[in-house]
Amino acid sequence: MRAIAELGFRHNTMTGAEPDDYDSPWKTILEHALPDFMAFYFPEALEQQLRIEIQQIEKETNMRYVTSIERLALQEGQQQGMHNECLSLIKRLLRRKFSLAHGPDSVPERLNEMPLPALEELAEALLDFGDLEDFKRWLDRH
Repeated sequence: MRAIAELGFRHNTMTGAEPDDYDSPWKTILEHALPDFMAFYFPEALEQQLRIEIQQIEKETNMRYVTSIERLALQEGQQQGMHNECLSLIKRLLRRKFSLAHGPDSVPERLNEMPLPALEELAEALLDFGDLEDFKRWLDRH
């Protein structure tokens, strides 16, 4: 409480406010404490305010503002999307080429864990497989 009183006193002496001006110290305290309070208790509101300010800057500068975190998230999302699409294509090709059923057991779960480059290699190798055993041998090697 002493710090608050000192802040109010400093405010009065710094701004030249009259000693009976009781609102000024509280206004100063709110100006200093409210942003932290809002950020802690209402992070969504602060995030929305930040987005509005960024949109205003983008409009004024006619440039898109992308943070490092957004850029990383976009890259990760693109990689995940490419992985999912490649995996989906491989599953469709396997089902069609080898007349596999559409159940979850028809295609090995191990494919989900394979990195994108391995899936791309498998997609090309599928063109050369003569039977399902070729596919299983390929999986054993990778």
